[in-house]
Amino acid sequence: MVVLNSTIEVGKPSKDFNEANRWIVTPVHFHGFEELPTARGHDVGSPVFECVGCKWRLVVWPGGYGSSVRGWVAIWLDLISNDSDAANIIFRISAKDSKGDDVAVSSFESITPYCHWVYDDNFAKLSTIIDNLVNGTLILEVRTRSLDSSSSAPPFIAENPHGNKMLQLFMDDDSADAVFEVHDENDASSKIKKLFYAHRLILKQCAPLLDELCGSGSNTHSVPISDVTPGIFDKMLYYVYGGKIEDETFESSAKEILDAADKYGVVNLKLEAEVWLVKTTKINGRNMMELLLYADAKHCALLNEAVMDFIMENRSEVLEYASFHDAPRSLGSDILAATLRKDSDGEDGDFTVMRICELRKKLHEKGLDVDGSRGMLIARLKDNADKTSPF
Repeated sequence: MVVLNSTIEVGKPSKDFNEANRWIVTPVHFHGFEELPTARGHDVGSPVFECVGCKWRLVVWPGGYGSSVRGWVAIWLDLISNDSDAANIIFRISAKDSKGDDVAVSSFESITPYCHWVYDDNFAKLSTIIDNLVNGTLILEVRTRSLDSSSSAPPFIAENPHGNKMLQLFMDDDSADAVFEVHDENDASSKIKKLFYAHRLILKQCAPLLDELCGSGSNTHSVPISDVTPGIFDKMLYYVYGGKIEDETFESSAKEILDAADKYGVVNLKLEAEVWLVKTTKINGRNMMELLLYADAKHCALLNEAVMDFIMENRSEVLEYASFHDAPRSLGSDILAATLRKDSDGEDGDFTVMRICELRKKLHEKGLDVDGSRGMLIARLKDNADKTSPF
């Protein structure tokens, strides 16, 4: 086993060598690994750790997960903090033997805007991992490095002030030309109506359905909102103006935020809330149908995929508890797609077997809409491919 010491510098580093060029190494030890359950879908996660300014958690599935080949170990590196800087980091995760040599390696590009994790469903054969344990411990090494290769003392460049200027307009009643009167009619204990001030030009671009509620006239009048709590509406409107929502709020209110963002057309917020809903929801045989129906109604492709993964990994529990009487019409095709993902080797260009994160990333790179069901996402990519094909 190798114990890392602090770096010893010999000589003066060149101007092109700086901390951003270095791999930051975080060893993660899973003790008693051979005694862990190897049932498909059973996971064990590390405590949260900090590295390159973000918080992470490393998760291992000894018996595989999702599209894992039978007998292979899956790993996920989960971004816990809500930090856009993670998009500028590359990752390398390796399993080590007693000599410190790699026995399995996975490398990843940056975190995408619509998924807070990187993963490898087929990291290594379980037998290989077992054969190279160090006194019963699985030693994983997480390496992270910034993509920024600038010099160690770059010139100061002030950030574009647009984001802060936008936030200064949040709830500015002097310049606002739209007013929303928010009261949750389902909350019998609250009779208070709260006023929210907004600007239609911003709403038109970032929350078009809210803008439509204001009508076509130029007169400022209050628009009643009765299906969202003032607290959730405040968070949604703050996001529209460029603000960030705290992790704690997503953890406690992901579904409520998703509902509001979906209803009023705040697409990116809806997708971020969906990621948190998947993170914080424990899927089981009793709630899987409810989650499927919800995912179908809201076009939550990532949640649908998580339930499909559960179905593939826990067929006995599904048959025991789930009733398919009111199942979504797409259930059959979704299960078939999940089966193909499990059996596929993940050939590039085959949209059918791609995971939702991959589909959304490709759509985002092409400037296309990233919201919608799996079928809708695939249809957009195929339509775009047909339009750009030279034939």
